[in-house]
Amino acid sequence: MTELSRLAELFKRGNALDEEIGALIGRPALMGHVREFIAARIFGIALEQSATRKAFDGRFTDGPLARKSVNINWYAKQEGVLDIRRDALPDYYLVLAGPKVPVSSSRCSSTLPCADPPHAGDLAAH
Repeated sequence: MTELSRLAELFKRGNALDEEIGALIGRPALMGHVREFIAARIFGIALEQSATRKAFDGRFTDGPLARKSVNINWYAKQEGVLDIRRDALPDYYLVLAGPKVPVSSSRCSSTLPCADPPHAGDLAAH
């Protein structure tokens, strides 16, 4: 099998997974939608109906932060970077991040979030 044939096979498998994820979360299987789905379930956030809202992704539903707006960010690695829009500030930022890693080349690395057993267990517990 050539490299291009193998790549096409992997894309087909990825597309099938994306369809399953999209059916589960009710939105396309993009990392932004996945992070919002996970954060909403763990932290009690009601997501905005439109995924294109400029300032925030949703609002907390309970507790002292009830009705406060929140922008959800997810970084595969802790690199000391936070994307903030000065023209559209929410009440709060919620940042999910993978492990802290030294700054290095991105060659041959993954930008996918980690699902190490400790992280997966923490998510499953909520």
